[in-house]
Amino acid sequence: ASLTYYQFNPFIERTFTEMNARTTFIGLFFGGINVLAFVIQFFFTSWILRRWGLLAALTALPLGLLLGTTGLFLFPVFWLAAGTELYDASMNYSLQQTGKEVLYLPIDRSIRYKMKPFIDMVVFRFGKGIAALIGIVLLNIVGIPVRWLCLVTLPLVGLWLWIAFRMRSEYTMTIRTVLQARAAAARKPSEVAGLGSNGEGAEGLGILVAHRSPDHKLSLISQLVASHQESAHAQELVASLGRYEELSVAGALRDSPMEFQRLKATIQERANSIGMRRHAVQLLARQMNQDTLDYLCGMLIVEEEAMLRGEVVRELVKIRLSRRHLPFPVPLIRRQVTREVANYERIMRVGGIYRQHHRGPLAADDPVLAMLRVLMEESVEQIFRLLMLLYRPEDIHLVYEQMRATDNYLRTDALELLDNLVDPAMRAVIFPILDEDH
Repeated sequence: ASLTYYQFNPFIERTFTEMNARTTFIGLFFGGINVLAFVIQFFFTSWILRRWGLLAALTALPLGLLLGTTGLFLFPVFWLAAGTELYDASMNYSLQQTGKEVLYLPIDRSIRYKMKPFIDMVVFRFGKGIAALIGIVLLNIVGIPVRWLCLVTLPLVGLWLWIAFRMRSEYTMTIRTVLQARAAAARKPSEVAGLGSNGEGAEGLGILVAHRSPDHKLSLISQLVASHQESAHAQELVASLGRYEELSVAGALRDSPMEFQRLKATIQERANSIGMRRHAVQLLARQMNQDTLDYLCGMLIVEEEAMLRGEVVRELVKIRLSRRHLPFPVPLIRRQVTREVANYERIMRVGGIYRQHHRGPLAADDPVLAMLRVLMEESVEQIFRLLMLLYRPEDIHLVYEQMRATDNYLRTDALELLDNLVDPAMRAVIFPILDEDH
């Protein structure tokens, strides 16, 4: 910031030769900086952090300075110097400052309260003093043209960018380490032993790989049947859902090896029960080769049964954990994430409609709302399984595991880790349903 101002100051003196005009311009210019900083902070900082993440907040200022300083070196004109200073000062007081404050969040409080005042009062002020000394020596004593000061600024901005990328990486690593330590402390000794030496593999990712017990859902279905005795149609419909759920947990095929084509035929035959088709998917996935992976990914597009798609994604996760070298069709999986998010939102709308049309207050244990909550949980599970196919599975599983914790601080840290793992496009898709404000 100090070097940028020293680049700008000679242009002010050359452009406004009269003292009154110069004073008026400086007052209006720096007043405009405060207004622009307020606008950025109030209207854009939160949006940038939510949409583009911490890395965008940390690199926006140095990238802008890199472009402005390069342009100023090539074309040393007043409006370019003024624009660079305006961008530097307004961003430094808004987005850049917020990004720096975010970096302190995962640090232990005892360390944070000791180091932050020292950094703010000593390190930053010392850096500004060094920059001012460089500007005075080069411009006033050595007498170099102002454009050549850019050659000093550009390497420092490049170093700044490199540090920003490293800081974001260290920030993500710190959150990951904190969450891993808390997750390890919460696990039972038998679970820790099952993780192996590195904590990776399917054994350590049981929450998203294992099958969810259907007991709770079947219990809710039974309650719904009991509450609709007066409607034969409703009773028959809900009872059929119960049979559908029960069939899903019973394998109808033997575990003996079966050829690829026969398993495909069993899966594609819609007359077969869901249980038989799911079991065929499990047997097919044991082959763990590229042909199997491609076929299962193709099923995600054409298969209409949500339960069968869930089984396919679960088996794809197992393949991902066991065969890291096999390539996955990233665009297809991203579309499936969008599809599951839309499914989650549909369930939420159904719940809203049910509340609006229900006569009288709803009971805390209302079976319809409880069933909708179960369906929403299953949808979130499916989204995280798909994310495990796109990003490092251990990180995604850690996020999901800690998001289920009752401690709000843990959930916030888990969301922050996820925010720094996914790309901006994926962040825009999934965070509307995961954000704490939702």
